[in-house]
Amino acid sequence: TSEGNRPLQILRGEISSTGFSAFRVLFMDYPGSHARVRTRDQRASLLIQSQTPLTGGRFFFARLDADEDDGVRSLKISSAKNRFKAGFGGSSRSIAEPDQDWVLPFNAVEESPGIWRVRSEVVLEPGEYGWYVDLGTGPQQNGLFSFGVDY
Repeated sequence: TSEGNRPLQILRGEISSTGFSAFRVLFMDYPGSHARVRTRDQRASLLIQSQTPLTGGRFFFARLDADEDDGVRSLKISSAKNRFKAGFGGSSRSIAEPDQDWVLPFNAVEESPGIWRVRSEVVLEPGEYGWYVDLGTGPQQNGLFSFGVDY
């Protein structure tokens, strides 16, 4: 950020749901209603260490909702609309992949071997965000590196 570098720790989430039957919506919940790392920078970037390119539908720049009542940050990972599309489109979408309405377009540039600079293509409004990694092998293999934006 314009304020300097801050390390982000990986968080593991727990699945929760609302609704019933075909209308069930799944969320991945993370502890704390707000990330500990905060910035005022609307164009913050992330430095990611990865030996493979950040493509292939496994990496997401996501927005999260703060749930003050339950003390968690939530990422929507499934809805009836997305299950319907996957059923008719033959999608190989992971059950823990974020809902497309909750992800932001990003660009990733390899600055040096294995070090990528990731930046959202949109201005970050005040709120909760994270770099979500979906390895596609079950919810326990997913992780979030979270931060918040304040103006």
